[in-house]
Amino acid sequence: MRERRKPLSVFSKVVFEGDSGECEQGFSEFVQAGTFVTHEMFDLWDEPAIIHGKVAVGYRIRLYALKDEAWRIPAYLLLRKVSEKCRWNEALERQEGALLGYTETQVDEWLDRHYKKNAGWACFTVYALVEEHVLEGIIELGRRAFPKNFLQSAHLAIVNQVPARSVFEEAELLQNESQKIIRFGVTKDFFLDSLERLPLERGSLLSPLSQVGTRELNEALVTLIEIRE
Repeated sequence: MRERRKPLSVFSKVVFEGDSGECEQGFSEFVQAGTFVTHEMFDLWDEPAIIHGKVAVGYRIRLYALKDEAWRIPAYLLLRKVSEKCRWNEALERQEGALLGYTETQVDEWLDRHYKKNAGWACFTVYALVEEHVLEGIIELGRRAFPKNFLQSAHLAIVNQVPARSVFEEAELLQNESQKIIRFGVTKDFFLDSLERLPLERGSLLSPLSQVGTRELNEALVTLIEIRE
């Protein structure tokens, strides 16, 4: 921003009791000089939360823009408001990148890296090892849902890095060439509240809680189901 190669910066953080509220390091002198303008949003939670032994009271977003690019701040705030009404998606990500001053080529490169690691936006990426007949059922449903009793036969996992096959190899679950690996995104609540995790060196195996079935998984599905291998 000092070199005028970036018009807008955005910082977000959980706010704990006793935080000073000072500007991010290196920005205050430019705000005081009038070179940068700043704006802050603060969401005060109804009930504090304990995070790593500290009392968290809310969430803060602080924006800095070049003085003659100040219009980007209300535009970014409008983008955030829109995102509260719909799930974050590629279009919103592209708009955010443009407001932050990245070129279209840079945004394309960032999206390519994102999709190599993630099934979608605002979701947890899950991989599954399935038999061929299960995959056929998924295809028949347009890759938008899992067939009945899917969870009874599939092996679920999250990975530390692609390819996902290494996780299933580590767990000695790969047994024949007919098995396929699929990838999909689920909601945060489902991932955290409905799945148990068994950590491995290259990821974690996932198992649904006893009361969780394929219906609940389908309700939590937020992306198309990709056939990976």
